[in-house]
Amino acid sequence: MVHGEGVGRPTPDEIVVSVLLPTRQRVTLMRESVASLLATATAPASVEVLLAVDRDDAETLAALPTLPVAVRSIVVPRFGFPQLHEYFNLQARIARGRWLLIWNDDKIMESAGWDRVLAETPPCVGWLASNQRWNTSPAVPRAWTELVGHVALQLHVDSWWNHVGRFSGYRRQLPITFTHHRFDLTQENNDPGFRSRAYDRVTFDSPEVQALVRHDAAQIKQAMQAQGIVAPPWTEPA
Repeated sequence: MVHGEGVGRPTPDEIVVSVLLPTRQRVTLMRESVASLLATATAPASVEVLLAVDRDDAETLAALPTLPVAVRSIVVPRFGFPQLHEYFNLQARIARGRWLLIWNDDKIMESAGWDRVLAETPPCVGWLASNQRWNTSPAVPRAWTELVGHVALQLHVDSWWNHVGRFSGYRRQLPITFTHHRFDLTQENNDPGFRSRAYDRVTFDSPEVQALVRHDAAQIKQAMQAQGIVAPPWTEPA
């Protein structure tokens, strides 16, 4: 079920960016993150924030009616960190923006006008800058996820799109900056959400998963070339 379809919501034609934000038992952090996205947007009505909330997360479920009008949410089974990509896949299915921004509830947007930057960016894997590095929180065209049928097929969603951009050639560094308030970066928020992370780079780097990533990249490259869209030049960030 999708929550937050009431009067006053932006219409699909108005929405430039759908922010995909899974969250669990971090209501205060989530509120601050959402507020930062809307406060720095040039046109807040062009932004929708899509939450994915576990159905056993009573704290967050209780907060949903109090969130800004730009927020919609879906209540889902608890996939947990090993199936993180499934939250994003479900969110993308109901997204209405031209762009999808992969986001976390411990991130704070810093750049004023970030939504306008995306509105004016040609199709690509767009990389934001942060206190972590460049290749986190990718922004990708929703049309691309519709083309390949998913956001990602393994929990390392940022890395998935890092590789898709590299293999296809369609990637850009964007003048958008955020701060990631994650414990290993800022010594903040050493909570169950942080401690439950369990990375699986072995599976991501396996030939089987890399073949899936390359297949996505090939489909996207073919579609861009068919439209006459040339891959942009790329300089590896320092």
